[in-house]
Amino acid sequence: MKRYSFWIKNAAAAALVFFAMLRYSGGKITTIRFMHLFVLIPLYLIVSCRKAAERKNLILSGLFSLFLTVAFSMREYKVFLDQPLSVYPELLAFWFGMFILLQMILEKTDEFVNRLKKPGDDAPVSRKEYMKLLLICWLPYYILMFPGGIWYDVGGEVEQFFGATGFNNINPFLQTLMIGSFIAFGRLFGSVSIGVGLYIAVQAVFSAFVLSNLMVTITELLHTDRGIAKKCLLLYALVPVYPLFVMAVGKDLNWSMAILLCLTNIICIFSSPDEFFRKPVNMVLFPVSLMLVSLLRNSGLPVAILLAVLSLQGLGLMKGKKTALLSGIGAFAAGILLWNMVLLPGLHVSTVGNAKENFSVPFLQMGRAYKYYPDDFSSEDDEIVGRVVDIDAMRNNYKPNDSDSIKETFKTSATEADISEFTEIYRREMKKRPLCYLDAMAAISYAYYDPDSVGSSKPFAVAGNYAESRFDKIGIEVRYLTDRMPYYVAGIISRSRSVPILGAITKCGVWIWAYLYCFASILKKLPRRYLSLFLPGIIIMIGLMFTPINGYFRYTYPIIAMVPACILVCMSRS
Repeated sequence: MKRYSFWIKNAAAAALVFFAMLRYSGGKITTIRFMHLFVLIPLYLIVSCRKAAERKNLILSGLFSLFLTVAFSMREYKVFLDQPLSVYPELLAFWFGMFILLQMILEKTDEFVNRLKKPGDDAPVSRKEYMKLLLICWLPYYILMFPGGIWYDVGGEVEQFFGATGFNNINPFLQTLMIGSFIAFGRLFGSVSIGVGLYIAVQAVFSAFVLSNLMVTITELLHTDRGIAKKCLLLYALVPVYPLFVMAVGKDLNWSMAILLCLTNIICIFSSPDEFFRKPVNMVLFPVSLMLVSLLRNSGLPVAILLAVLSLQGLGLMKGKKTALLSGIGAFAAGILLWNMVLLPGLHVSTVGNAKENFSVPFLQMGRAYKYYPDDFSSEDDEIVGRVVDIDAMRNNYKPNDSDSIKETFKTSATEADISEFTEIYRREMKKRPLCYLDAMAAISYAYYDPDSVGSSKPFAVAGNYAESRFDKIGIEVRYLTDRMPYYVAGIISRSRSVPILGAITKCGVWIWAYLYCFASILKKLPRRYLSLFLPGIIIMIGLMFTPINGYFRYTYPIIAMVPACILVCMSRS
């Protein structure tokens, strides 16, 4: 009897799951439930024979499965917290199956990583050789897509630079100055495309420098095998996500590179402070990298301050170099004050549009409340809300995955008093309908953690908006070497969503969970000061809960840019 007890026990468990799913689905087994059942049963049989997983893998498995189950719930039922109780047995079965699956995947991943840690190629590789490799691999993209992709926001920035509209910092003003200057240079030669193409070329060289410097720094200071470093570098060189972002004009790539440059400096401060501050160029590079993190994205200042604070952890290691570090942070602080209190006011850069961006999620939450609980709002409430956003948009245009349909109706005529009264209504409704507000938050952010969801209602794109790459208000147009080629390149990447394995590069959740796994993998391995290097990515993940679009790929790009470097850190032998 003992010989068959294993199969009897697991067959009984499978039968219970089957009848529970049948019972709570109205006596019907739909295609999706049928699929879940046949994933669950064999995985449960397999896991019963395995040894206990490490605690790290158990925790990650549970979290991953929880987020995936929430995402499945969002897609199937359009709600999260307000689901009927009848769906929970099915969700529990789904969670259990994914939990088992991930334990198996993580165990095999650990085995693979341990095999890679064996000593290999120790031949030195210079930063120039790494840069050369990256630029050669990226060159075909540059030729095919010349002069480069144009992200959606760039048109408004160029219009500002050439005086069609007033200056504002809805998009980072430093980015406006950068792209405007290159386009102005191109116009001297009668071609905007020359300016855009030159901008992309400089951006590519800068990105190659930052990535090469980061990978060599990790290899040298954390004693990572150089053969592994080359393999990780090939991810930057060959995975299409990276070169496609490099070949597009936009703020996401440069901000990501600024973060990586700053993290490289901090690794040097932690590992070899005397050597770092012995080179005068580093005394300039450190505060400049903090400035770039702050100025290349409007939400960048908190991240820059966090990085500056993290660098202070190296003070205990610095023998006589504390003044140099504090001077660098002081130079960064002085630069930020000069930019915000002198330069922006001197150029009359408006900040009025920032309220529209800051209220993206509140607008979304209020839109959900207006749609599902319209009786909560009086005519006086409608009048107050109508001074801030279009009231018809608030009533009728709610989309769970995208706040733009409401946000774009923000009225620049709204005064601080109007916004204050709107905020009072928002707080009142939040106290009355907390689950409604939490549902709105889940709907706008779950796809960032779901490895099986493209998420955003906007189409996937990694190389900018080719179809509308003209700046109408100033009468200029970007012309491509081959008019159709950019469409083909973007189309190939967009359609790859449906291709197994390859389609993973289009899913935000895949990259997020790879990053989290790297973080969990080194919790007990590196000194605690090095673990703090992962905090910027964690902060960005928290910020994704407050983004105006669900699963928008470029919002996760800073984390995506960190993943190969994080993998290399996990391979460290130090």
